[in-house]
Amino acid sequence: GCDQFLKKTDVEPADDGKTSGVQLFQRLRNNLIIRCVHHLDHHKFEFGKDASRLFEKGISCSWSGAPSAYEEHMSHNCAVENYLMSESSVDTINSNEGTRSQYEAEPEPEDSVAAEPKADSTMMNPTEGEVRIALYDYVPAEGEEAQIKISQNDYIRVFQVTETGWAAGVRLCRKTMQEEGDAGWFPAGYL
Repeated sequence: GCDQFLKKTDVEPADDGKTSGVQLFQRLRNNLIIRCVHHLDHHKFEFGKDASRLFEKGISCSWSGAPSAYEEHMSHNCAVENYLMSESSVDTINSNEGTRSQYEAEPEPEDSVAAEPKADSTMMNPTEGEVRIALYDYVPAEGEEAQIKISQNDYIRVFQVTETGWAAGVRLCRKTMQEEGDAGWFPAGYL
Protein backbone atom coordinates (compact mmCIF):
# COMPACT_ATOMS: atom_id res chain seq x y z
CA GLY A 1 0.00 0.00 0.00
CA CYS A 2 0.86 3.64 -0.12
CA ASP A 3 2.55 5.02 2.97
CA GLN A 4 2.44 8.67 1.92
CA PHE A 5 -0.43 10.90 2.92
CA LEU A 6 -2.15 13.21 0.46
CA LYS A 7 -1.25 16.87 0.91
CA LYS A 8 -3.60 19.75 0.33
CA THR A 9 -1.27 21.02 -2.41
CA ASP A 10 -1.67 17.68 -4.24
CA VAL A 11 -5.40 18.28 -4.72
CA GLU A 12 -6.82 20.39 -7.50
CA PRO A 13 -10.43 20.93 -8.51
CA ALA A 14 -11.73 18.53 -11.14
CA ASP A 15 -13.96 21.19 -12.70
CA ASP A 16 -12.20 24.51 -13.18
CA GLY A 17 -14.79 25.77 -15.67
CA LYS A 18 -12.35 25.29 -18.55
CA THR A 19 -11.90 21.51 -18.53
CA SER A 20 -14.60 19.35 -20.10
CA GLY A 21 -15.57 15.91 -18.86
CA VAL A 22 -13.72 14.40 -21.81
CA GLN A 23 -10.49 16.11 -20.80
CA LEU A 24 -11.00 15.00 -17.19
CA PHE A 25 -11.55 11.38 -18.31
CA GLN A 26 -8.44 11.50 -20.49
CA ARG A 27 -6.38 12.96 -17.63
CA LEU A 28 -7.57 10.21 -15.28
CA ARG A 29 -6.92 7.53 -17.89
CA ASN A 30 -3.46 8.88 -18.71
CA ASN A 31 -2.41 8.82 -15.04
CA LEU A 32 -3.80 5.33 -14.43
CA ILE A 33 -1.41 2.44 -13.78
CA ILE A 34 -2.77 -1.11 -14.09
CA ARG A 35 -1.35 -4.58 -13.44
CA CYS A 36 -1.28 -7.54 -15.77
CA VAL A 37 -4.10 -10.00 -15.16
CA HIS A 38 -1.33 -12.56 -14.47
CA HIS A 39 0.46 -10.31 -11.94
CA LEU A 40 1.81 -12.03 -8.81
CA ASP A 41 -0.64 -10.06 -6.63
CA HIS A 42 -3.58 -11.67 -8.46
CA HIS A 43 -2.76 -15.29 -7.63
CA LYS A 44 -5.24 -15.29 -4.74
CA PHE A 45 -8.16 -14.56 -7.09
CA GLU A 46 -10.01 -17.02 -9.33
CA PHE A 47 -8.72 -15.33 -12.51
CA GLY A 48 -5.15 -15.76 -11.20
CA LYS A 49 -5.25 -19.57 -10.99
CA ASP A 50 -3.39 -20.08 -14.29
CA ALA A 51 -0.65 -17.68 -13.23
CA SER A 52 -0.43 -19.37 -9.82
CA ARG A 53 0.00 -22.79 -11.48
CA LEU A 54 2.76 -21.44 -13.75
CA PHE A 55 4.49 -19.63 -10.87
CA GLU A 56 5.26 -23.08 -9.46
CA LYS A 57 7.06 -23.81 -12.77
CA GLY A 58 9.07 -20.58 -12.48
CA ILE A 59 6.98 -18.56 -14.96
CA SER A 60 5.57 -15.29 -13.64
CA CYS A 61 4.63 -11.73 -14.54
CA SER A 62 5.05 -8.57 -12.49
CA TRP A 63 4.16 -6.01 -15.21
CA SER A 64 2.43 -2.74 -14.26
CA GLY A 65 1.90 0.10 -16.68
CA ALA A 66 -0.40 2.38 -18.64
CA PRO A 67 -3.69 0.95 -19.97
CA SER A 68 -2.61 1.92 -23.49
CA ALA A 69 0.37 -0.48 -23.21
CA TYR A 70 -1.66 -3.43 -21.87
CA GLU A 71 -2.62 -5.01 -25.20
CA GLU A 72 1.00 -4.88 -26.38
CA HIS A 73 2.12 -6.48 -23.12
CA MET A 74 -0.46 -9.27 -23.33
CA SER A 75 0.16 -10.04 -26.99
CA HIS A 76 3.98 -10.01 -26.95
CA ASN A 77 5.66 -9.54 -23.57
CA CYS A 78 3.75 -11.45 -20.88
CA ALA A 79 5.57 -14.72 -20.16
CA VAL A 80 2.47 -16.23 -18.53
CA GLU A 81 0.15 -15.33 -21.43
CA ASN A 82 2.72 -16.52 -23.98
CA TYR A 83 2.98 -19.87 -22.19
CA LEU A 84 -0.81 -20.21 -21.92
CA MET A 85 -1.19 -19.39 -25.60
CA SER A 86 1.47 -21.95 -26.54
CA GLU A 87 -0.45 -24.52 -24.46
CA SER A 88 -3.59 -23.51 -26.36
CA SER A 89 -1.74 -23.90 -29.66
CA VAL A 90 -0.77 -27.46 -28.78
CA ASP A 91 -4.37 -28.17 -27.74
CA THR A 92 -5.57 -26.62 -30.99
CA ILE A 93 -3.31 -28.80 -33.11
CA ASN A 94 -4.46 -31.86 -31.16
CA SER A 95 -8.15 -31.00 -31.28
CA ASN A 96 -8.16 -29.24 -34.68
CA GLU A 97 -10.26 -26.36 -33.26
CA GLY A 98 -9.54 -22.62 -33.18
CA THR A 99 -8.92 -20.89 -29.85
CA ARG A 100 -8.58 -17.40 -28.58
CA SER A 101 -7.20 -15.97 -25.38
CA GLN A 102 -9.69 -15.82 -22.55
CA TYR A 103 -8.89 -12.11 -22.31
CA GLU A 104 -10.02 -11.26 -25.84
CA ALA A 105 -13.51 -9.93 -26.40
CA GLU A 106 -16.19 -12.49 -27.23
CA PRO A 107 -16.77 -12.85 -30.96
CA GLU A 108 -19.82 -10.97 -32.09
CA PRO A 109 -22.87 -13.00 -33.10
CA GLU A 110 -23.46 -13.00 -36.86
CA ASP A 111 -26.59 -10.89 -36.49
CA SER A 112 -24.90 -8.23 -34.33
CA VAL A 113 -23.93 -4.82 -35.59
CA ALA A 114 -20.28 -4.12 -36.29
CA ALA A 115 -18.48 -1.45 -34.28
CA GLU A 116 -18.15 0.69 -37.39
CA PRO A 117 -20.26 3.86 -37.28
CA LYS A 118 -23.69 3.76 -38.91
CA ALA A 119 -24.86 6.89 -40.70
CA ASP A 120 -28.11 6.95 -38.72
CA SER A 121 -26.62 6.22 -35.29
CA THR A 122 -23.56 8.49 -35.27
CA MET A 123 -23.21 12.18 -34.57
CA MET A 124 -19.88 13.95 -34.66
CA ASN A 125 -18.59 16.73 -32.46
CA PRO A 126 -14.92 17.11 -33.38
CA THR A 127 -13.96 18.69 -30.04
CA GLU A 128 -15.53 16.04 -27.83
CA GLY A 129 -15.61 12.76 -29.77
CA GLU A 130 -18.16 10.63 -31.53
CA VAL A 131 -21.69 10.24 -30.14
CA ARG A 132 -23.31 6.85 -30.78
CA ILE A 133 -26.67 5.29 -29.94
CA ALA A 134 -26.63 1.96 -28.07
CA LEU A 135 -28.35 -0.81 -29.98
CA TYR A 136 -28.36 -3.31 -27.09
CA ASP A 137 -28.40 -3.40 -23.30
CA TYR A 138 -25.12 -4.22 -21.53
CA VAL A 139 -24.78 -4.88 -17.80
CA PRO A 140 -21.23 -5.45 -16.50
CA ALA A 141 -20.52 -8.47 -14.30
CA GLU A 142 -20.44 -7.80 -10.58
CA GLY A 143 -17.11 -6.30 -9.52
CA GLU A 144 -16.25 -4.87 -12.95
CA GLU A 145 -15.76 -1.33 -11.66
CA ALA A 146 -14.20 -0.01 -14.89
CA GLN A 147 -17.20 -1.02 -17.01
CA ILE A 148 -20.48 0.89 -17.33
CA LYS A 149 -24.06 -0.21 -17.90
CA ILE A 150 -25.63 0.91 -21.15
CA SER A 151 -29.21 0.52 -22.31
CA GLN A 152 -30.70 0.31 -25.78
CA ASN A 153 -31.16 3.83 -27.27
CA ASP A 154 -28.74 5.48 -24.79
CA TYR A 155 -26.65 8.27 -26.30
CA ILE A 156 -22.97 7.55 -25.64
CA ARG A 157 -19.92 9.72 -26.28
CA VAL A 158 -17.15 7.33 -27.39
CA PHE A 159 -13.57 8.27 -26.50
CA GLN A 160 -11.73 5.18 -27.70
CA VAL A 161 -12.34 1.80 -29.35
CA THR A 162 -9.73 -0.94 -28.88
CA GLU A 163 -8.75 -3.64 -31.36
CA THR A 164 -10.14 -6.26 -28.95
CA GLY A 165 -13.67 -4.86 -29.27
CA TRP A 166 -14.06 -2.66 -26.19
CA ALA A 167 -15.07 1.00 -26.21
CA ALA A 168 -14.50 3.70 -23.59
CA GLY A 169 -17.17 6.33 -23.22
CA VAL A 170 -19.82 8.01 -21.12
CA ARG A 171 -23.63 8.10 -21.36
CA LEU A 172 -25.28 11.40 -22.36
CA CYS A 173 -28.64 12.95 -21.48
CA ARG A 174 -30.82 12.75 -24.61
CA LYS A 175 -32.25 16.24 -24.05
CA THR A 176 -29.19 18.24 -22.95
CA MET A 177 -26.39 16.04 -24.33
CA GLN A 178 -24.61 16.50 -20.97
CA GLU A 179 -22.59 13.62 -19.54
CA GLU A 180 -24.46 11.34 -17.11
CA GLY A 181 -22.65 9.13 -14.61
CA ASP A 182 -19.12 7.81 -14.78
CA ALA A 183 -17.12 7.07 -17.90
CA GLY A 184 -16.11 3.47 -18.47
CA TRP A 185 -15.73 0.48 -20.78
CA PHE A 186 -18.37 -1.56 -22.65
CA PRO A 187 -18.42 -3.82 -25.73
CA ALA A 188 -18.11 -1.74 -28.92
CA GLY A 189 -20.39 -4.16 -30.79
CA TYR A 190 -23.33 -2.97 -28.68
CA LEU A 191 -23.37 0.37 -30.52
